[in-house]
Parts: sequence; C-alpha cells; structure tokens
Amino acid sequence: MLPNYYNLEGGGNVENYPVAKIYTNSLGFRDFGNREIDLKKKNRIIFIGDSFTYGSLLDFEFTVPGLAYNYFNDKGIEVLNAGVPSYSPSIYYNKIKFFIEQGLEFSHLVVFIDISDIEDEAVVYGTDENTQYIKTINKSILKEKENKEKKLKFKIENFFQKNIIISYTLFQFIKKKIQSMFIFSHKEFIENVVSKNYKRDKWTIDEDIQQEYNLGIQRSIYYMTLLKDTLDKHNIKLTIVVYPWFTQIYHHDLDSIQVKIWEDFSKKNNSQFINLFPVFINDENKNLDI
Repeated sequence: MLPNYYNLEGGGNVENYPVAKIYTNSLGFRDFGNREIDLKKKNRIIFIGDSFTYGSLLDFEFTVPGLAYNYFNDKGIEVLNAGVPSYSPSIYYNKIKFFIEQGLEFSHLVVFIDISDIEDEAVVYGTDENTQYIKTINKSILKEKENKEKKLKFKIENFFQKNIIISYTLFQFIKKKIQSMFIFSHKEFIENVVSKNYKRDKWTIDEDIQQEYNLGIQRSIYYMTLLKDTLDKHNIKLTIVVYPWFTQIYHHDLDSIQVKIWEDFSKKNNSQFINLFPVFINDENKNLDI
C-alpha cells in the first residue's frame, strides 16, 4: 500500500454496507492515521497476514492489530499492522525481509496464517527468481478484467440514463428481476458456501483438494522457514496464529490439518504457536442451527 494514504473502503450500492476509513503510515502499513514511523525502535511488534489481519471493512481500532495496539501502547510497546488482503507466506517473507534490509527494527513478528494462503501459494502467486519479489499472476489479470467490466457497465448505464429515460427505467426493472432470481435463502447460502462449489477453504476437509493444493502447502512451509531463518539472524521472535473459516466451523474441523501443519512447524522451529480453532469450534456451537 502507498505510504501516508487515506481512502474509504466499502460502501457501494448495497444498503447498510460497511464503510471503513483506511489510513496508512510512512511505511504503507494500516494505522490509526497518517504518521511517520521511526525505524529505530526495537521494542515493537509487527502483525502480518491477509484480509483478516488487515481488517477489511473495519476501522483500524477494531482490527486485531488495532486492539493489540491499544493493549500494548500503555506498556511502551508499539504495534504495526503489515497485513494486506490476499497476502500469503511468500509475501510475508519477502515483505519482512525487505523492511529489515531497509533498517526497520522490531522485536516480535506475529503471523496470522489464513486457510486461503494455501490456495494462493498453489495457484495464484509465483516468485520472480531474478528479483525475489512476489508477482501476482492470476489476480492482477482478473482484477484488470473486473475493472474494465465495471467501467463498461457504468458507461452503458450512464448512456441510457442520460439519453433514453424510458429505456433506462426498463433496463433497471429487468436488472432487478434477473437479480431476484439468484437470491439465496439463508440455508441455501450456507449449503453453497460449505460445498465444493467453493473450494478455496476445502483443502482441510477434502483429501482430493488437499492433494491438488499440496504445492501450496509445501511453498508455505518453505517460505515460512526462510522467514524464521531471517528473524533468527536479527534476534526477532516469531509467533504463528491459526484460526478457522466458516467451513471448518460448520464441519467441526477441530483437529484440522491446518493446525497440525503449523503446530508441527512451530515445535520444530522453536516458535510460539496460538491455535484459535477451539475458540470457534466447541461443544457450545457444535449443534447450532446456522
């Protein structure tokens, strides 16, 4: 993200859709506001992860790093949020390595590894061997296509609205009718989300998908190992945090392969490990009618 940036995130045409204020500091990290970060401050914790850590559609104070900031601030410990939507281990490693080389000092790194990181490493991201920077393969193409489609849609609607009032009204009527045909009930929505129709998070409960994404598992472990080695060279502690998605809660995937992978990694590499699966998957919510 750009340094000392401000914008609103969310909103759109959906009624009551959340809108969040997005500020970044001089490092390009999400923050309470635009501010200059002193690189030479050793007593500091950095959080990194994807959209969960970044805090999509939340003001900074409601994100996990924002809550940690308020807790540690009175103790003289600064907290920074280096998370960005769709990040994964190869980017965690390269980004942290880059900022260490730029002279950023900190004492502790907390990595929130997401279920989706495995798919990202398997099919989305690749590494440029010459520069070691991570480049987006599929997502940049999809994003560009999505932006072009949005611009075309806006131009068409704008043309009808300005030039043919009756046609535009008819267009809006037909559009709403078509949209209403695809509205899911609460039950249908849940059944679709937890089915193989959406497989991004299904690798922990489906062996075939797990085999398909095995490259993502191996790449994630590889880059987390490089990250740990880099941190060790600078006497920086590492904590790994895992948490479930809706699918893991629905299928009661308490002893998840996601937990096993990163718990084993943490034991092998003498890192702190925090497992949040039991917070969401327990006897109290096992039989909830969701």
